[in-house]
Amino acid sequence: MTYSYSLLSSLSGMASANGTAVSRSDGVSIPSDPRNTDWQAYQAWVAAGNAPVPASPPTAMELKRHADKTWAALLAAGRIFNVSASGAAAVSVLCDGTSGTRADLALLALFGQANPAGTKTWVDNNNVSTVLTGTQFVTLATVVGNWVADTYPALETLRGQIAATPPTVATIAQIDAYVWPAS
Repeated sequence: MTYSYSLLSSLSGMASANGTAVSRSDGVSIPSDPRNTDWQAYQAWVAAGNAPVPASPPTAMELKRHADKTWAALLAAGRIFNVSASGAAAVSVLCDGTSGTRADLALLALFGQANPAGTKTWVDNNNVSTVLTGTQFVTLATVVGNWVADTYPALETLRGQIAATPPTVATIAQIDAYVWPAS
């Protein structure tokens, strides 16, 4: 049987590390695995001078889902925050912006308000422990909260650019290159 092939979108879930996956005319999806006999047959088909049908551009819904996943990954990865008092030596800690961490920080901020000079240990996503004062926990909760709050309108702006007519963001690459707030 003779097949034709089309490239699959990077959002298909089939794309490998090099971003390539194909769909055969009978509906079979083929990952780019050199050990896969279907992939080998596809490679032979291309070597014979054939070209696959290009991948369809992602839909607005697929782009919005990718934007949401990118935003969630940004919050999960976290960033470094300086929690030192003005004029004091820098104390930088890694902190993510997930809801669980924000709940922990809310409790630690309450501790800090009641015990500004008290100390507790903060363990970051890399299992690095840092002893912080109550005042530093209040600062950390504030700067993380502000950073997360700043990402919400940025996400909505990105989603609006995807939904615009015509869209000003229409590719995965544009979403991946989006500059998120660093405050």
